[in-house]
This record gives sequence, structure tokens and C-alpha cells, in this order.
Amino acid sequence: MNQKHVKLSIIGFAILLIGLVGVSFAFFNYTRTGSANNLGTGRIYFNAEQGLALNLSNVFPMTSSEATSANLDSVTLGILGDTTYVDGEEFEITLTNVNNTINGKEIPINFIATYEATDGKVIGTSSDDYWNARESKNANIYTLTSTGKVKEGKQVLVGYIDNVGNGVNGTLTIKAYIDADRIAISDTYPEGDHYIVNAGMTAEELNACDDYFENSFGEVIANFCQGTGKYNNKTFQEMLDSNELNVEDLLEINAIKLEYTNGTTSEWVRGRTVLTTEEWNSLVEEPISFKIRAESNEGIWVEAQEDGTIESCPNCKFIYTTNSINATWNTFSGTSYVDPTTLSESYLDVVASSGNNYFLGLVTNESNEVTNAYACGIKDDVPFCIEGYSDNSKYNDNSSLINGTSLWNNACTENTSNPSYPYTTCGEWDGTSLSANANSDGSVYVGPDNGYYCGVDSSGYAYCSGSDVG
Repeated sequence: MNQKHVKLSIIGFAILLIGLVGVSFAFFNYTRTGSANNLGTGRIYFNAEQGLALNLSNVFPMTSSEATSANLDSVTLGILGDTTYVDGEEFEITLTNVNNTINGKEIPINFIATYEATDGKVIGTSSDDYWNARESKNANIYTLTSTGKVKEGKQVLVGYIDNVGNGVNGTLTIKAYIDADRIAISDTYPEGDHYIVNAGMTAEELNACDDYFENSFGEVIANFCQGTGKYNNKTFQEMLDSNELNVEDLLEINAIKLEYTNGTTSEWVRGRTVLTTEEWNSLVEEPISFKIRAESNEGIWVEAQEDGTIESCPNCKFIYTTNSINATWNTFSGTSYVDPTTLSESYLDVVASSGNNYFLGLVTNESNEVTNAYACGIKDDVPFCIEGYSDNSKYNDNSSLINGTSLWNNACTENTSNPSYPYTTCGEWDGTSLSANANSDGSVYVGPDNGYYCGVDSSGYAYCSGSDVG
């Protein structure tokens, strides 16, 4: 197939959420566009072979740790290509056509991706610096996002094929699961007494209800008591839910009834998307889904995607706060819970809201406890994070990172005057530019000076600003 430009769309997952039965359904179809080209040779093939059907049963949300060992259903994409184009050929695999909302609520889907060579073949080299390394145009390289949130346009794999090698021959496998850390199912949320419109009102009670609202609103609202009419663009139930009505009066005329008391607490929900059981069950008939798009073109053409994640802070969420946040390994038995609604999946959002180029990165477990804590910053448009801990086990990695070519490029100072407490400092800590410290006791700090920074102390708490970093 001689083409400069190839596109392939594959339905990646159409997930049916079911309780006790199995369902079979068609798994993918594809289209390809692009005109024939006779000016050069770029041969690349994207091939998906899933069989006739995929069976899913007893699909429930799971945590990221459970997903790593679970037997998840998957879609595989074969990638076979080589080229004689002078500038080589680049390909990109993205997620598209994401359909994962119900009643305006987003169903959280995560993916796991692997890219492996076919037996006896090659796929090139994984590059941590792909966007710069590809410019040399002398090697088959790629960058893979191995885990992440399913969202529109998400880059999963980008690869470059040079014009002198043997090309690439491998398989991209993508698995998906519903993230239990970000979803809750409850018919009793929010907490407190919850009232619903009485759908069983008699004709006499409906008349009393109509009269009540005519007196309250000063006008007749057709079908309001039946639940479909609207006043100020809200239905009867919506006004009940927003506490705009006198429930004692409405109970007296039997227009409403108490559905539940107490209810699911906000502490239990902890910022997760809440679905009712009716919404959850409706996904059997209205499955969530997404597609995979593969595209190839002559030369270097794919733009780096800024998704707000930081490679040196895997699975992190981000925050700028002057409040102390404890990690599970803290030495003073402080609570390690953090409100997930205060955390952002994108460091870009934190930078925009705080106005600072330094912040914290946190990894949390299923109970929203902080297991890993990082001091983070942006130097010359390069985001990075160094991890704090209670001993020196992270020191060498932290020191190497900040002194590496993409950051301070061997311009840091490693102080070994005290052999029992060496540390690496980068920058001047003079308030004019970003600096960083990595200490052998496990503490880390990033910021412009000793009064303004974010850090993780070796005793197990993370914070922004405060006392001198020393």
C-alpha cells in the first residue's frame, strides 16, 4: 500500500455493564481514507483482528491496582511499516469518539496500553525524550502512554520510522476498565432527609397541590404537580432538591413523601461521580464506548500533547496549598486522608489557578490517603517532580533528575562536606528563578527562594511556603 497519509478508525470498546449475565456483541469496524501516492514509498499497515464477538460479563468498577492483575478485555492493533521517505514516517494512535456520559455525569474510564514487537521483529526503542530525539531522523523510536484516563483525543502511542532500518512490526494492546476510585453508586445521596414528588396523588390531592402553587407562584403552572411543568425553569422535584420549597406544607397536603433519611455522606462519596442504580443499570441499553484512531504521514508531523501529567510523577494529582498534607509513611501518626475534590489531574490547572510555577504532586490510594508525595516545578517550560521520603532511598534518583540535561544540565552543586548528610542544590534560591533541593534525609524542595516553595519533609508531610529549606 503506497500512501503518504493513512487513517484508520477502530471501535475500541463498547462496554456493557451487566450484573449476572453475559452479552455478545460486534467489537469493531474500520474505515480508511487517503489518496494513492506515487512519489515515494511509505508502507504502513494497521490491522485489528478481534474475531466475531467479544463477551463481557459481571463487569464492575475496579481500582488501578486490581486492574493490573485482572483479566481485562482488550483491543489489539497490529502495526507493520517501513519507508524510504527521506524524512521518514511518523504515526500516531489516539482515542476518539468517547461516549461515557449519562445525565451529564461522566463515567470514569481508564486504559492500560502495551506495545510489543512481533516474535523475531522490532518496534524500535522507547524514548523518554521522543519529541526531541525524533529530530535526528536516524532511528526507529516511539513514546507510549501506558496508563491514563480515557478522554477525547488522548495520545496513546506516537512512533517514528526512519528510512534506513528494517521498519517496525509489533502490536499495540489497549485494555480498559471503570475506575472505582472515581465512581460511586447510591440512591441516597446527598445526605439528610430527601423528599420526592408523590406520584400517587389522588385527583383531590392534585387539585390541592395546584391551588397551593397558584397561591405561592401567583400563577397557574400547567402539569407542575405532575412533575413535568416548570417554574423558573425548574420542575417540582428540582425545586425540592434545591431546598426552595416548604416541605411541611407539602407533606400536609400529601404532595410529597419522604424517600429516605440520613443518606449517603459526602465523606463517603469523597468527590467521586455518583450514579443512581437506575442510571447504572441503564448502561446495559446505552453502553459507554470509545474508538481508536491510527494515522500515519510522511516526515515529522505529530504535535506533542500537553495533557497536564508529569512523567517523573507517575499517577500523580496536583495541588498548591499552604496546608500540611501527611503521607501514609509519616513519623507522627497524622491522618493521611486528602479531599480528592481539592486535587487536579492536570498540573496546568494548578499553575493557572495559583499563579506559581511550583506545586505538589500526590499519589493516593483507594481510601484517598497520600502514599507518595512530590515537590514539583516548571523550569524553562519543562515540568518535573522530585519525591520526598523518610530516608535516602530516593536521593540518587532525585539528584540525577534535577541535574540532568533537560533541567539544570550538570550545573547543580552536590554538597558532600557532611558525609552523613549530602544534598544537591540547583539554582540560586534568590527569588528570581526556580530552584530545587534534593536532600539525602529524604526531604525535597522546589521554589524561587527560602520563603516561597513547595516541599516534602522527611517526617512525612507536604506543604507549600513556610519555614526555610536550609
